[in-house]
Amino acid sequence: MLTQAEQRRTFAKAERPGDRHLLDRRLGAGELVMPVKGRYIRKPLWDSLSYGDRIAYRLRTICREHPDWVLSGVSAAAIHRYTSSMYLQRYVHIAVTDPHQTGKRGLVVAHYTPDLQVVVVDGIRVTSPEQTMFDCARTLDFPTAMSICTMGLRATGNPAASLQDYCAAQRRKRGLPRARFVAEHVDPMCTNGGEAVSLAVSLELGFAQPQCQRQFISPIDGGAIYADFTWTRDDGSLVVGELDGREKYVNPAMTGGDDVVAVTLREKDRETEINMLNIPVVRFQMVHVRNRTPFEQRLVAAQVPRPNLGKRTPFTGYVCTEY
Repeated sequence: MLTQAEQRRTFAKAERPGDRHLLDRRLGAGELVMPVKGRYIRKPLWDSLSYGDRIAYRLRTICREHPDWVLSGVSAAAIHRYTSSMYLQRYVHIAVTDPHQTGKRGLVVAHYTPDLQVVVVDGIRVTSPEQTMFDCARTLDFPTAMSICTMGLRATGNPAASLQDYCAAQRRKRGLPRARFVAEHVDPMCTNGGEAVSLAVSLELGFAQPQCQRQFISPIDGGAIYADFTWTRDDGSLVVGELDGREKYVNPAMTGGDDVVAVTLREKDRETEINMLNIPVVRFQMVHVRNRTPFEQRLVAAQVPRPNLGKRTPFTGYVCTEY
């Protein structure tokens, strides 16, 4: 059973009481893991999986038991690989075309989707990329919606205008103003979800929309250097914002195989080159962004323009209950 499940990239399920007893015994011995009640996987395999793959295993297992289901919202976003955040996956979100089937039943939330657009991704039926981004934009909180839509646009290679056009064509949908607000401000130039969240939080704090991944020319060797965020102050001068995430220092895909010291020194060299252009750099971390106050203090001290302080948005007072 375990081998067959691994070939399907799903969890194993005991069909007979005797099998359940054997699996539970191996679970108690530490050989197996039970990510979902009554569903098992070998511990070495589970430990080797990324967060995105762990989510996919869980959803693939559920959809194999319910082959007529179509995943939507954050569940579809996980299969599309627009997010790998485990905390978003408390519930399984599905789309239904019958309004009488909507509602929450245990860990399953059914959403009425009359204009359902279905695609198959890695063997799983999910809503289309555009519909998935739209549903996330209108139902999630602003930072999470911005992160998913940013990665969705990057994955599809589409510009923000494509999402804007899709949202503009929708009528009488719950949360439509929120979706249009996300589409208006999302920037696929953000290279990862952390940058997208930082952008969203800065906008919620009333700061001006920055230019993402602006290119500068190095005064040392004439090469191209890129800044995460660039704002133009009221006096016309520039200020650069740089997000220091742990991943850029430890993820081999981002470090180019270099160690932490080499990556850190390269970052310092890049900051020096920007400073030599007479452009100050304000650095911040995700802990600052999540806590907001340290992030706000840094941007205020850097004299980042704040034209929207106190202005209401479609997300003002909105409480997300999707996860």
